[in-house]
Amino acid sequence: MIMNAGQVKLSFIGVGAAKAGTSWLATCLSEHPELCMAEPTALNYFCGKAIWPGSRVNGGLGLSWVAERFVQCQPGQRLGEFSPNYLCDPDAPGLIFRHNPGCRLIFSFRHPVETVLAFYHQTGKQAPVAKEFEGFLDDYPGIEARLGLHYLHLRRFLEIFPREQCLFLIFDDIQRDPQSVLKRCFSFLEVESDFTPPSLNRRINERATPRSKTLLAATYRVQQLIQKNTSSSVLQKWLWKLQLYRVHWWILRRNLEPFTPAPIREATRKRLLEFYCDDTRALARFLDRDLSHWER
Repeated sequence: MIMNAGQVKLSFIGVGAAKAGTSWLATCLSEHPELCMAEPTALNYFCGKAIWPGSRVNGGLGLSWVAERFVQCQPGQRLGEFSPNYLCDPDAPGLIFRHNPGCRLIFSFRHPVETVLAFYHQTGKQAPVAKEFEGFLDDYPGIEARLGLHYLHLRRFLEIFPREQCLFLIFDDIQRDPQSVLKRCFSFLEVESDFTPPSLNRRINERATPRSKTLLAATYRVQQLIQKNTSSSVLQKWLWKLQLYRVHWWILRRNLEPFTPAPIREATRKRLLEFYCDDTRALARFLDRDLSHWER
């Protein structure tokens, strides 16, 4: 379907948190016949700055660019996307509201220490990072606050959006009973709730590490060089039309292999648990959920 900018109004947006099952959720939602997800799924359009220096935001590309991300959709389908960057971006709530005050928001939360650790491993698929988790935290000061203070970031959305437009999920529930979680999502989005997507029991975006650090470093340097020299929106749009992002991700995926990470240092885990303690308890009270296992 050819869609112009005036036709683009997202019905729902997944706003994070990072590494809390959002890739799986987006995949399953995309398979529902009444829904249509952006291509690629994470647009990073309604944010002011990147979650970390290696990523890019696309807010300056305009609604015509957004419309191009939904050309695969059919009339009557509800449009949506999932960008975990939004949860920790202070500009995102207002930008989403200005786009569509009635937009429905899907939140998915995860143990905050595991969130940051999983983000470290995910980043390592795309860019050179420190060999140890502690080095990553040192290289990106404040990353633990941007990623793991779930309730602090959630409050900014609740200052603008009514609670009934928000769905709150827990990664633990996705792992334990994915069918029930999806049923809740479909009901929330007011589509057929008994639909079973083919990817229900698939593992999406599994943990992996680059086979060749040299290839990873070279790919990352090329990406950064392109980004540095294509700052104008016109050039960025041409890059998207060429679909170079598909080539980039194809190279990255071909360079990955499964691995089992080493546990983080106990002192690091204890420090982070103490840092997140008050926020975790506030989130537990808000959700009326027992999240005491997130404190250990």
